Amino acid sequence: MPLLRLADRAYEVDTLLLLVGTSLIPDSGRDSRWWGEIERLVGEVDGMVVEAAAVLGGVCV
Repeated sequence: MPLLRLADRAYEVDTLLLLVGTSLIPDSGRDSRWWGEIERLVGEVDGMVVEAAAVLGGVCV
């Protein structure tokens, strides 16, 4: 399941990046919160990449 969680987090980051880049009404506080959430999710992704690599083991060379 690490690969599915990794894909889910990637989708969340992509969605937040879309929201930050397409806001109709500028709000620096909201954008800061979204960037904070993006940074948190990217941190989770780093850990998931390690887990996914362990699951794949020697499959991907």
